[in-house]
Amino acid sequence: IIQLTALTCAFVAVQPLPFHHLFILSPIQLVMVIVMRRIMGRPMGHHATSELVALIVGVVGWSVVAHQVILGLYNTVIPFPGALTTIPLVYGTTFVLGYAAKAILDARRRDQLLSRAEIRAIAKELKNAHKERRDWSLRAITDEIQEWRERAELYQNYVSRETRLEHHFQELEILRSEQEEKTHHIAELEQQLASAIPEDEVAEVVEENLSLRNDLQAARELLEETRQIEALINRSREQRENVLHHRFQKCYPSLRFEAGFFRQVANLSHERVHALERQLGLLQHDPSKANFRCRISDSRAEELGFSGNGRLYVVRDGGRISIARIGDKGSQEKDVAWLRQRYSTRS
Repeated sequence: IIQLTALTCAFVAVQPLPFHHLFILSPIQLVMVIVMRRIMGRPMGHHATSELVALIVGVVGWSVVAHQVILGLYNTVIPFPGALTTIPLVYGTTFVLGYAAKAILDARRRDQLLSRAEIRAIAKELKNAHKERRDWSLRAITDEIQEWRERAELYQNYVSRETRLEHHFQELEILRSEQEEKTHHIAELEQQLASAIPEDEVAEVVEENLSLRNDLQAARELLEETRQIEALINRSREQRENVLHHRFQKCYPSLRFEAGFFRQVANLSHERVHALERQLGLLQHDPSKANFRCRISDSRAEELGFSGNGRLYVVRDGGRISIARIGDKGSQEKDVAWLRQRYSTRS
């Protein structure tokens, strides 16, 4: 959202209209903040938008306001050449406005205020964004906007696919439950047949035996259907594993993932994958903010928390971070034993 909005504002900035930032750029930037607030769970009050704008100005400083005035003067005094020279300024200012809004919203969601270190990081991002060197031609901006729109569509398709997979998982659990009930009932009937049958109950037993055969046939059909669904689920899980592998390698290029990691992630729900990705994003961009809990004794691994009782195990080797394993409270003993063997402090 931040990147696409910054590029859109850069595209608008080339238009030779005096003070167009007041009527076009500022509303676009405001919409960016409103959309981010909605996506991040509305972690502010009823007058959140005005409150958030005030906080952003307090964080990024009045230099952003000065930039807006400069934009108006450029388009008034030297309309077209001025607009071209302000494209990097528009892009950088919008990018950092979004970056500051995200940081403030995230802090509010944790019922915290921005630390001095976080504020300094935002100021550094503002400086870097204004210095960024790239092709600011109209064609280049248009192509990059299209590329980010395509990424958004790919992500939406990915979410839809995950939703369908979760629906398949739920159907499989229901079928398994029904099969277990049928199997238990068949076992009871077989036990009854093995008992001695009085002569006056032969007709009743014959009828019950016929019912048993029908139930057994139905159970076999259910078992075959369950096997087919399990095969479909396994194929879907493999596809999901491949999608996650491709996505994580693209989004977190500086992280190294252990073999078997994506098979574990493919078994997580959509919500837990998002919680896991939040920690991966922090490890990629700012490891100091990741939810580190403790170091695993007798190993070089460290434990991070995600999604309640979720556990992410990583190994830091200088500037390189390896993602070793994920688990939860139930698998903790097995995970720790594996980590001590794989990443022993003696090796």
